[in-house]
Amino acid sequence: MREEPCKTYGHLFPADQHIADAVGAVLSDWNIPECTELEGDIFRISFEGVFFPLDDVLDALRPLLCAESSGKIDLIDMEGVECDEPDCKVPWPTARNHAAVLAPWLDMDPDARLGKDPVSFLLDMAPDAAQVGLLTDNWIIGGTL
Repeated sequence: MREEPCKTYGHLFPADQHIADAVGAVLSDWNIPECTELEGDIFRISFEGVFFPLDDVLDALRPLLCAESSGKIDLIDMEGVECDEPDCKVPWPTARNHAAVLAPWLDMDPDARLGKDPVSFLLDMAPDAAQVGLLTDNWIIGGTL
């Protein structure tokens, strides 16, 4: 088991009690305290700790997903883990245009670069830069308040 601190935030829509129970069972198996919420048909994960069993959670969710399912893991931050490979790619080609990606990344690594461009420059140029900000230690994206 990894011992690096991590933060995991995500959501799944549409969701029901079956999804909440499946994820809850995985987290219980790993002795992880409650960090999920089912609000209407939106399921949310908000976790900060030493280990999060992401692969196990995804394996539990796969059989429960439907054609309309959509969701994402918003951020996983593992302190001390780096990728210095010259061909490392961000698997979202338009990430350079989204402050919701760039601002937390810049917060974690002020010297970060995406390709040849500093993330700080890309954040300044991002069309949604005014909609992203830090509230205490948690990132607030768009109109989620």
